[in-house]
Amino acid sequence: MNLRLRVSSLLVVMASFEAMGCSRAPAFERSCNGEYINACIPFEYTQVVTASLEPQRISPGDNLGVATLRATFRNCGERTPAPAALQITAVIARAGTTVPFDSRGDGGPTGSGQRIVPLGTFRNASRDPLVFLATVENPFDEVSIPGNADFTLRFRSIIGACEGDGIESPYRTGPSIRP
Repeated sequence: MNLRLRVSSLLVVMASFEAMGCSRAPAFERSCNGEYINACIPFEYTQVVTASLEPQRISPGDNLGVATLRATFRNCGERTPAPAALQITAVIARAGTTVPFDSRGDGGPTGSGQRIVPLGTFRNASRDPLVFLATVENPFDEVSIPGNADFTLRFRSIIGACEGDGIESPYRTGPSIRP
């Protein structure tokens, strides 16, 4: 009898953790099973599987510079309420320093010597909700992004207020080679 009481108490505690979003399943899987995840309604949470910004070495502030954004997404299929947009931020490391907010208020200190600079949220030109393709003007401005520098691009999927899983990729700015 005492063992039965302990098992039922344990089941109640486990159900409480799952109800609070503390289940062990990944957020994507829980969303596709109909759960709310943070600011995401069920089926809205998506994942970026691959992403790139091409070409490498676009110079910040180059008015002739254009970029091609490519990404693939994973979503909850037909239950996904809208196509995902692609949000891109630059993570710029400055060894041993905390970089202050720049003049526009973008980015800011993270306590680890990194500055986070939003580059934009872009809409998909592809008809396929799992394949992202867009050509955009140079996303790097001269104020926030250093020239001839290595940093990390962070790609994240966005539907409404829902930020899904993202990935990171190295990038280098500099003079692009034009034919």
